[in-house]
Amino acid sequence: MKTYPNDPLINRKYNYLYKTTNKINGKIYMGVHRTDNLNDGYLGSGILLKRAIDKYGIENFSKDIIEFFDTYKDALNAEKKIINEKFIERDDVYNCKEGGFGNCKWSSKQLKRLSIAAKKRWENIDYKIKMKEKCYDNPERNLKISKAVKTWIKK
Repeated sequence: MKTYPNDPLINRKYNYLYKTTNKINGKIYMGVHRTDNLNDGYLGSGILLKRAIDKYGIENFSKDIIEFFDTYKDALNAEKKIINEKFIERDDVYNCKEGGFGNCKWSSKQLKRLSIAAKKRWENIDYKIKMKEKCYDNPERNLKISKAVKTWIKK
């Protein structure tokens, strides 16, 4: 059976909900972490948080553990309750998608950023050519997709 890094059934000695705070502008990032070492230096994995750490320096961030849980799954369930649509739309957070395990919603700000980035990529002629060759001018790929869609429709 294949396992994946974010498997909610994998626990560590410590499974917890935390808050990372930018000491300069007060913005926060909340998430969950599992570890066997409380001093592992982990501040969070969000892309906006990582960019802020690069910009302001790691010394300008602090992390507070909010709550410990017996299992990582329990921590994820708590995260899902806190890091919801209303939370990610706030201007003072680095989180850009809802918490918890599985499918999640992106904030409207992050969706806009992704849209702008995609439009910018498609303005590049080399990217257009590469994608055309890879996706549109590929009969094997098109046949595979067609079969998969037909199977999905039948089911």
